Amino acid sequence: MKVLLGLFGSLLIPFMVLNLLGGIVSGIWLAILGRWEALGLGVAFFFTSKFLLSFALLPAVAIALPAL
Repeated sequence: MKVLLGLFGSLLIPFMVLNLLGGIVSGIWLAILGRWEALGLGVAFFFTSKFLLSFALLPAVAIALPAL
């Protein structure tokens, strides 16, 4: 078990860095390629996804409140 915890712990930082830089690098790459429509859609979805997901998860909150 300690071997798995050590393995997961050592892989945590590289995965966090890749996740953090992935969106930035892909946006720069799309700008270099001139794919402005894909870049604009990605930025729009990035900002609107939080609101859309909150509406999608709203029924779960209505079910969870009586369960408390």
